[in-house]
Amino acid sequence: MKGYEALLTGDLEAFHGVVSALFAAIPYLNFTGNEISRYEGFYASVLYAFIASFRLVVRVEECTHKGRIDMSIELDDAVYILEFKVDEQGMALGQIRERGYAQKYTGTHKKVFGIGVCFSSTAHNISKFSWEKMDLSTPERQ
Repeated sequence: MKGYEALLTGDLEAFHGVVSALFAAIPYLNFTGNEISRYEGFYASVLYAFIASFRLVVRVEECTHKGRIDMSIELDDAVYILEFKVDEQGMALGQIRERGYAQKYTGTHKKVFGIGVCFSSTAHNISKFSWEKMDLSTPERQ
């Protein structure tokens, strides 16, 4: 299943596989003689270009009342909120929860999914991919 179909059907495990394959296809020479793999912006830019090619609504660095969403992808019936980290295991999905990034979609009647993606600066690929359907029925935590 390709990335576009994976997003449309909500198959986030398939999406994970497609994105992993995308980063695995980047030649290692792109990482030699520089420190680009240490920067979140590199991974976010590659993923942005890939997803934008699907002609979906993609927003980056979207400000909320408690921070910035790294990337959101909006479909007719779903929203995917993505948070990226480099070499910080387990932090990305927690940030989506803690900062209440999904709350701005309350009342849209869309399913909202948080996706935390951690990249390894040495493996140059995803080291952790976690996701959950966000609960919009509970009030935001203080």
